[in-house]
Amino acid sequence: MLRDLRLAQQAAAEADADTPIGAAAMRLYEQFVEREDGKGRDFSAMLPRFEKRGHG
Repeated sequence: MLRDLRLAQQAAAEADADTPIGAAAMRLYEQFVEREDGKGRDFSAMLPRFEKRGHG
């Protein structure tokens, strides 16, 4: 998934398209994969992170 997000951002940059939500999603998932326990897991594995924020 991270590869696909990066490819999408690259394509957007080449098309001179502004994709702030796509860029934010890529950064969040990149952090999840590289610094947390997200390697090999899809984006839905991040849901507990957002659920915790809603109850804090």
